[in-house]
Amino acid sequence: MINQSFMEQVVRLSNSFTNNVIGWLNQKVHMSKKP
Repeated sequence: MINQSFMEQVVRLSNSFTNNVIGWLNQKVHMSKKP
């Protein structure tokens, strides 16, 4: 059986990674929208 705290760490890491990717994509979109 997998440890609960380990699963929480994995979820936290994946959430922060997703936030970083979304923020990076948003920056790219804003950059490309500039005239």
